[in-house]
Amino acid sequence: MEILAVYTDPEALETALATGARHLAATLDGFALVYRRSCDGEEPDGWAGFTCARDAQLASEQLAAFRKRIEQSERPVRGDGPSEPQRVWARAAGGLFGFPLQHAGTIRGVAIIGCPGPWPRIRNAEIESILRQIGLVLDHHAVSESTAEQADSSEELMQLSEQLLEKEVERIQQEQTFLHQQELRRGLVERMALELRAPLNQIIERVISVLADEHENLSETGREALRSSLDEGNYLARMLQNILDLWRVQQDELRIELQDVNIVEVLEEAIFNVRDQVKPHVSLEKKIAKPLPKIRTDLAKLSQILFHLLDNAAKFTSNGSIKLEVSLDDAQLTCTVSDTGIGVAPSDQSHLFDEFFQVDRSSRRRHQGVGLGLTLTQALIAKLGGTISLESEVGRGSRFTFTIPVTLI
Repeated sequence: MEILAVYTDPEALETALATGARHLAATLDGFALVYRRSCDGEEPDGWAGFTCARDAQLASEQLAAFRKRIEQSERPVRGDGPSEPQRVWARAAGGLFGFPLQHAGTIRGVAIIGCPGPWPRIRNAEIESILRQIGLVLDHHAVSESTAEQADSSEELMQLSEQLLEKEVERIQQEQTFLHQQELRRGLVERMALELRAPLNQIIERVISVLADEHENLSETGREALRSSLDEGNYLARMLQNILDLWRVQQDELRIELQDVNIVEVLEEAIFNVRDQVKPHVSLEKKIAKPLPKIRTDLAKLSQILFHLLDNAAKFTSNGSIKLEVSLDDAQLTCTVSDTGIGVAPSDQSHLFDEFFQVDRSSRRRHQGVGLGLTLTQALIAKLGGTISLESEVGRGSRFTFTIPVTLI
């Protein structure tokens, strides 16, 4: 709200626009240039993120054509900054982003932001709020100038403008309160996950240590109790990680990290990781259509997706088989996990990927889980640019198929 706070009268416009530019530059650790639509010169009305006014002027001169593109567009415009001089364009290594400053459908000005790295989508709401405030200030200033030239109706128009300004200020205050609450929630989730995970990891490590060092001195009952505790501890650790990963995906904070992947090794590791969860009368098989080349994708996320699908199959399959099939066609990796488990009713299938949804919702649930595994699986697949589908019949089993784009090596 500082931008609106400094705009006390039309004479304070320059200070308000400079404040807006400063907030935009600080949000991305880049630079910002702000212009009024009525300003025909190349000098910005507000700037921030440059070492001196001369550098801001130089950047503005070089971006004259880019600015015209923005003025002719109703949507944000992306471009690349010049490479020289380095001191001016270092903070635009991630690109230039131009925004028409609009209010009530009228373009009142232009903002250009230099981003030093990839655009941080998590900051979108904050940046939109700043741009809206600048647009509101420019709109109010334009109305003030217009009414000053029309003396007979100026008082009525100014009163209307003041009323609209008050309503917009109230709405922006509500938005900023919401953004602040979101920031608190983000910190709370991260902090809670870390605070819970640290002692849990210590407990798991100590149980493993006792099982390894005192194995011969423990009774069979003691060993079984410790193994059970270890299984429960690992389950809780995975659940905490799922909650944290799902939160990060929803906040667009989970990055894609590409690397060379041997798909056969990934499949074998996924099967190994769930083998202990597979019930005695269930076979676990893998089927590869043909020899697969190495691919380039996010190894950690692919492994996580396969684990959740296989773990889900193991959880709901008491007899029969679980099959993992993989094929690669036209740089599209397709994986299918099918089982002969309890299946999913048609009425439940549309909700299966919802957060905390449980197929078994009875008070005497026999299957462990909180309903986040498939939600996270779908989110990770979408993050990789893929899709997932389900075919299922009650009493006969389920078949999950996902496809993600990959790069062949």
